[in-house]
Amino acid sequence: MSDTMLKQPMLSIVIPTPTDTAALEETLVSVLENRPDDCEIIVALGCPYGDPWNIRDEVRFVQAPAGSTLVGCVNLGVASSVGDVVHILAAGWRATEGWTTGPLEHFQSSQTGAVVPLVVADDDHNRVVATGIRYGRGEIGRASCRERVSSPV
Repeated sequence: MSDTMLKQPMLSIVIPTPTDTAALEETLVSVLENRPDDCEIIVALGCPYGDPWNIRDEVRFVQAPAGSTLVGCVNLGVASSVGDVVHILAAGWRATEGWTTGPLEHFQSSQTGAVVPLVVADDDHNRVVATGIRYGRGEIGRASCRERVSSPV
C-alpha cells in the first residue's frame, strides 16, 4: 500500500452535454474561473468533442454512447464522480464567483440530502427566473420557471 493516500474531492461538478458543445464551452470557462479548490469537473458527452483548449488535466471528459439523452449524460457523469456532493450544471449556464459556497454549507448538516437552485436574471439579480426543479409524469427534471428566458447564459 502506498504511503500517499489520494484525497477524495468534496465536490463533483458534472456538466452533461448531449449535443451543444458551444454552450458547453461557455459553461466550462465560467466553471474553471470560479471553481472551488476541492473539486473535480466531469463533462459527460453525448456527442463528439475535440477539447480544443487542451484542458484534460483540469476536466475529465467521459463519453456516453452516441445519441445519449440529457438523462443518459447525467447518469454517466454522476456514476463517474467521486465527490461527496455532486452538482449538476447544464451546459449553457454560467458559474459565478462563490456559486458553490452557499449550497455546500447546507451539506454540513446530515439532514440535507439535496439543494435546488434559485436562478436570477444576469442583468437584474432581483428578478427570479427559475426556482427549484419540477417533475411530472413522463418528464425529466426541469427548472421551474417563473418567466420565459431566451437564453440561459
